[in-house]
Amino acid sequence: MNIWYVSSLIIIGLGMVILVGCFLGSIFTIKKILTVLNGNVQRIQQQVQPVQNQVNILKITINRLTLEVNQKKSEVVKVTDSGKALVRNIIQLLGTSRLSTKQLVDKVNNDPQMQVQTKQWTNTVMDYLKRK
Repeated sequence: MNIWYVSSLIIIGLGMVILVGCFLGSIFTIKKILTVLNGNVQRIQQQVQPVQNQVNILKITINRLTLEVNQKKSEVVKVTDSGKALVRNIIQLLGTSRLSTKQLVDKVNNDPQMQVQTKQWTNTVMDYLKRK
């Protein structure tokens, strides 16, 4: 055997041993790093958990407040609509009252007997009010 051939085999063998050793060393180093990272992640998760709980509570509160706001909004709309209807009814009542008053005044103005009765009742009411 050639000495160069044996030397090259020894050098290749040593290279393989060094390569396997470095590979195993890096695997163990990576394992230690991953263990440390896992511990850090678990610690961070423990620190984040109360914040997540608060966020969940806030979401529930926001949802409840949103429902209440929508309910109040619909109630305000109902009250506003009722107010509008009331105004329309009052306007109709005033119109009807004016018409009735005008018809009554016209009737009284055209009937002398009604004029006398109206004057008598007016005087009676005025006398009563003066006494009080």
